[in-house]
Amino acid sequence: MSPIVDASLAALAVGPPIPLGELTLLPLFSSRAPGLAYLGLAEALETRQLVISEVSHAGEVPELALSSSASLPVLLVEGEALIGARQDRFVNASLLVPPGAGMRIPVSCMEAGRWSWSRPDFVDGGLLASDAIRRRTQRSVLASLAAGRGRRSDQAGIWSDIDQLHARAGSRTETRSLRHVLEQRNAGAQRRIEALPGQPGQLGLARFEAGRLRALELCSRDDVWSRLQPKLLRSLLLERSTLEHPRSPARSVPLPEDWLTALRARMSRSDVERYASPGLGHELRFEAPDLDATALVHAGELLHLAVYCD
Repeated sequence: MSPIVDASLAALAVGPPIPLGELTLLPLFSSRAPGLAYLGLAEALETRQLVISEVSHAGEVPELALSSSASLPVLLVEGEALIGARQDRFVNASLLVPPGAGMRIPVSCMEAGRWSWSRPDFVDGGLLASDAIRRRTQRSVLASLAAGRGRRSDQAGIWSDIDQLHARAGSRTETRSLRHVLEQRNAGAQRRIEALPGQPGQLGLARFEAGRLRALELCSRDDVWSRLQPKLLRSLLLERSTLEHPRSPARSVPLPEDWLTALRARMSRSDVERYASPGLGHELRFEAPDLDATALVHAGELLHLAVYCD
């Protein structure tokens, strides 16, 4: 276990539980003040301090070109959707773009049926890929790194996952885009989950199902998290049609009081690999039979953590 990751988890405080259908969400806070200042993807794209485009007119599916004019670093989070250019994509790995940098970033296709220009560049997609797709990407990127192939994903598996989401949602789309699954979901459900308020100082969410921890995600700045949380909540609708239909709350399932201590223990038993990031800092990739996680660390600070548990 990385001391930086473990110390960050140990410093977490938990807010009151938020019921959401069969899920329970726990807001996460920290007793540690953030150190590094940086922008999130949405803000950087909206203010044109970051431009993301195809690497050339012909384009390459697994890579995009990025140019930053920002005076601060910019955090891209694994799974964040990018809409436009020749084909919608999502980011394969969390990375911190240096101020003023130009670079290529590793991505996956989330729109298999389009390879034509919709606009010259990309805009923020407003959502994250689904849990299953993000976890598949974590695992396949780790295997790709171990084989010396960079941060390539299991693209065929991702397309299959998206097709299954369309089949379950009964959605129709010529381009097989992941975002079209969300567009088919009940608009009222989207409004309900998007109305769940982030709280001042909140840095993340832990997600439970049937009393078991299924996922945890956090970043080091509450201003960046405030733009990330709505994306995360929208992504829950991709896989969970039950969230579309209001119903009486299910019987409350108690959450284990020691869940955070148990998570730290599970992560300490996981295999951990360290890799230099394409941007600033380094990645830590955790793998166990019942857990997958990635962490982005820079200058002694945990900037982003995404954990998935069985």
